[in-house]
Order: sequence, then structure tokens, then C-alpha cells
Amino acid sequence: MNTRKKARRRWPLVLGVCVLAIALVGASFFAARSRATEESLPETCTIARGDVEATITGNGRLESADTLDVFLPEGVKIEEVLVEAGDGVKQGDALATLEQDSLQELAAQLSGELSALDAGLRTRRLESTIESPVRGRIKYLPAGEGDDVIEVVCQYGALAVLSTDGLMQVALETGSPLALHTEVSVKWSGGEETGTVAARTQDGYVVTLDDGNAPYRGRADVYLDDVYIGSGTMEIHAPLAVLGAGGTIGTVHYEEGDEVYAGTTLFTLDNEPAVDAYRQTMAERGETTERLRDVLQYQSAPYVYRLDGDGQQVRTPIQTGLSDGTNAQVLSGLQEGDTIVCGGETRENPGQAMGFAGMLERREALMGGETDA
Repeated sequence: MNTRKKARRRWPLVLGVCVLAIALVGASFFAARSRATEESLPETCTIARGDVEATITGNGRLESADTLDVFLPEGVKIEEVLVEAGDGVKQGDALATLEQDSLQELAAQLSGELSALDAGLRTRRLESTIESPVRGRIKYLPAGEGDDVIEVVCQYGALAVLSTDGLMQVALETGSPLALHTEVSVKWSGGEETGTVAARTQDGYVVTLDDGNAPYRGRADVYLDDVYIGSGTMEIHAPLAVLGAGGTIGTVHYEEGDEVYAGTTLFTLDNEPAVDAYRQTMAERGETTERLRDVLQYQSAPYVYRLDGDGQQVRTPIQTGLSDGTNAQVLSGLQEGDTIVCGGETRENPGQAMGFAGMLERREALMGGETDA
């Protein structure tokens, strides 16, 4: 009796649990399907006008994108610096004043260099010479009158070859034992000379002899007490090649076998202005002239650029007088009605009391030299 009542009480509980479980399973199923549906939908964005921002990181040193180095002639000293680092300047602004003594000293030095170059050019006539660099004897002379210098050097290796120590040499290949400094007889076609065993070589000996009569590259036989030792070619013992940079040989002043001294003229060239030495001297003169011109401009009096009748700028030196910081009195150099260039603009000259907008005071725009303003 009691058992049945307990059983009837458990059935509603079991039924409730089953219903709850089914509900949970169903909810989970539908939730899973909902999530799957949401995940299957693509993400969407709305197109709108806007700005794109990007951050770039790095390191380094900030530098000006456009720089201009200002140089002074070597030897010029600065008297006073008129600007500081960070100051803004424009074309024509004075950066520093220069020491006049150093300018005068450099101008004198350059003037002397220019005079020396001019003297050198005056001594160069329309012909040039090739001289012997040392004392010696001409043993080989392939160059002749009318020959091109460069062609001769390329074909023969030199315009001439000198023997500088008075000796020729013969290299002997022999197995005969000879003592150094032994005297031997060197014979060639048409001549003979006493020689000396001067050195041993791997294959024999070197015999030297006087260069007065021995022919260059002639074949010679060597004898010791009338006993034949060997033979070889006579070469210059201490040769020196004479070369040239260009031109045409007009005159050959010596012959093979002649003895010459250092500074002796061996060849005269007809077209000296075409040779490198002349062109180099002219180039040096041009560079020196330009440097002297720059220094003289630093020393020059104040000037302005005046427009002539054709609108061309003409540099015009002026003499200044009183100045109030804005206007400066011009004592000479300009006339009423002249047009001058002021910082890129033109202004009519109203008279001696000119409105330079402080141009003389600051030495700016197209002014140059020193002023009293």
C-alpha cells in the first residue's frame, strides 16, 4: 500500500526531469544552429570618404635638403662673423668681414705667381726644345727631322738613348773560369777594345768596355790571351731614354756617338703650342688669374649693379657718404635718373640721397666691398 503511493510520487518527478532535459537539448540545438547561421554570414563594411593614417618610425639626423657651402680664397682671414648658426639669410647678405692685410698679402702673392707664369710664356717661342737630363753619350738615335715625337717613341721606345756611365757591356755564356777584374779583348767588325770581367752570372760573365767606339747592339767576340771565350751583343751598361710629350721634330742637334751634357738641347720642336707643357702653363695662368680676380673683388670699393639702356646689369663702383641706417648718401658713381638693382628689384635713383632700404648698412642685395655706412 505504501509502496504504490511512493511509486506514484516518483513518476511526476521523473517526468519533469525528462521534460527539462528535452527542453535543454532543444535550446542547445537551436542555439547551435543560430550560431552557425551567424558565422556563415559575411562581415560587411560601409564605404565612406576619409583619411588614411600611417605611422613611420626611424632614426637619423635632420639635415637641410638644400645646402650651399661658402668658400674663401686660401690664406684670407676673417675679421668678424656677422651671423650666427640658425640665422636666416638671403642672397647678398654679408656673412663676415675680411681682414684687409691678409687680402693684400694674398693679392701680392698671386700677382707674383702670375708674373712668373707670364715670364715663362714669354720665353717660350713658337718652338720648344727637348734637353738632355744628364751628361752622357748618345748611343742610339732613331728620331729624325720631321718625325712625330709620339710615333717615334711608340715605335722605338725613345727619341734617343744615352750611356750615362761611359760603359758598354757584353753578357757571355761560357763555362770557362774567369777571375773578376780580368782584362780581356772585345772584338767586333771594324773595331777592338780592351774590356774587364765585371760580374758573374748564372750562365757566365758580364764584360764591360768603353762606350766611345763600341756600336750599340753590335755582335762582339771576347778573347783572353788570344783564346776565344765567348761572344754576345753589346748593350748600354747604364742607359737613359730621352722621351717627349708630343710635337714634330724640327732639328736634331747631335749624332750618335756624340757626348752631351745636362741641359744640352737635343731636339727642337716646331709646334710648341701643341705640346702639353705649353697648355699646362696656360691653364695654370688661367687659374691664377681667376684667384687674383676673386681677391681683388673682396678688396674693391662698394658697388651696385646699374641697368644700362639695354637692360643689362653693369657693375658700377660708388663712393658713399652719410647714412641714417635706411638712406645712404652717394657721393660718386651714380647720376640722377639711373636705375639700379636692389635685391632683385629696380628703383629709380631720386638723387644723391638714395633710399637703399638699409642695403649699404647691411652690405646685402647686390652690393660688394666695404662701406662706411
